Amino acid sequence: MTNSAALRLNDAVDLRDALGQIIFGVLLGTVGVAAEPPSVVLPLPPAQALDEGVSLSPYGSPWIEVSPLFPAAEAVAVTRPASLRRLADPDADMTLQRRRWRGFASSSGLPPSTGSVGGDGALQLSLGLQSEVLYTDNISFVSNDRAVGDTIFELAPIIRLNLGDPQAWIGGPSRLSKYYADLLYVPTLHLLINEEITERPQHFLGEVGRVSEVSRVLLRLDYDERLLSSTEDSSPEDTFTLLEASGLLEYRLTPKTTLKARGTYRDITVGEGFSNRSAWIGEFGADWAATMKSKLGLGTEIGHILFDQAATGVQNYQQALLTFEWKPTVKLSLTSRVGVEWREFERTLPRAGETTPVAVAALRWQAQEKTLISARLRLSNEPSIIEQGALYQELRLGPDVTHDWSPHLYTTSELQFIRRLYDTGRRDFEPTTRIALGYRQDADKQLNRFNLELFWQWRRRVRNDDVGDADRTQVGVRVVRYF
Repeated sequence: MTNSAALRLNDAVDLRDALGQIIFGVLLGTVGVAAEPPSVVLPLPPAQALDEGVSLSPYGSPWIEVSPLFPAAEAVAVTRPASLRRLADPDADMTLQRRRWRGFASSSGLPPSTGSVGGDGALQLSLGLQSEVLYTDNISFVSNDRAVGDTIFELAPIIRLNLGDPQAWIGGPSRLSKYYADLLYVPTLHLLINEEITERPQHFLGEVGRVSEVSRVLLRLDYDERLLSSTEDSSPEDTFTLLEASGLLEYRLTPKTTLKARGTYRDITVGEGFSNRSAWIGEFGADWAATMKSKLGLGTEIGHILFDQAATGVQNYQQALLTFEWKPTVKLSLTSRVGVEWREFERTLPRAGETTPVAVAALRWQAQEKTLISARLRLSNEPSIIEQGALYQELRLGPDVTHDWSPHLYTTSELQFIRRLYDTGRRDFEPTTRIALGYRQDADKQLNRFNLELFWQWRRRVRNDDVGDADRTQVGVRVVRYF
């Protein structure tokens, strides 16, 4: 690099640092440079750990275990540009469904850069486009005698802006910046062709943070409109508009011990309005690296849920949690979070509190270089969308397999069982299977610019009342293109 080029790069880095400080300061309410971390520099994971345990954020940036509190995620992903629903989600918790748009917006890893400033993507812009056409024989997922089919077309521009380097948290002082920001905007045109109904859901995810050798601080805003249950990976309980704001603080107390805290405000809005609610959630915990291959943690989650309908009232819950991570080999890993929840109800019709188990577990096995097998279990309590705020206990269990037939061709197969037990007496059982054949243009899975995926999915819902069972079969094609 010439002296003039080096000076230009340094100027760009300084400019980017200044912008990062301003953005982060404005969101915190104070413009200026954040306080420096303690001068002590703690040892970081060995370099080989980066190759052995990489996770993906909801929008594609890989780093080690960036879960704000209790990771429940798989590790390295193989391709699957459009089937990232079950991929690692560092913000996955036990109270909210994962949102589909987080997956497709990231393609198969780091979105390819459309343009950058400052060298090596210090300031990077990624522009993409996803289009999808699918046919469903039961668009509203109602009982079979009332099922109506339709063809759905979706078109979603993908706009993502990255500033700085969040990987400083695992890689020591960043040569890019202590400050970083990720902004993702995905407006979607959703068209029901036969019924001539058009929806325009909006999706936005913004995160700004500061990382150093011993600490990580971030602020996050998430807005997602899921107005219809006709998308291929959702059921009526997943149909709501989400607004979520959260703040996270992580601090390495010792080389083996990390303290974590997160506060979240969450607002959920549904079509008919009966189940609208807001929630305030606090999470606190500590992780201890018992060995090079295992990590133990203790934590708690406290929630206050307030419904708009006075009759539904208020729910308060507390969870005592134990976390365990184990990676005996490069190819095998287990992450789990188990505990007990105490929930209290304040509403017009009195109801006694209840105590129930809660759990999340994820097992990942790289059976061979081209085959990834994973399984996931989740047991949680959530207020219902379709039963007007009634509490239900949900059990989700299922494996999925991804196999690369060549650098360009792959298949994915997923099977999931969902059981919901409502406090109104309703019982639902939902088995789901999905098979997809995909093509990626580039052999580099992390920087692929074009993906095409053909998929088939079948979902069934069995109820314990006289309403009737429901089946839904969907076939379609999805294309993701980055420019």
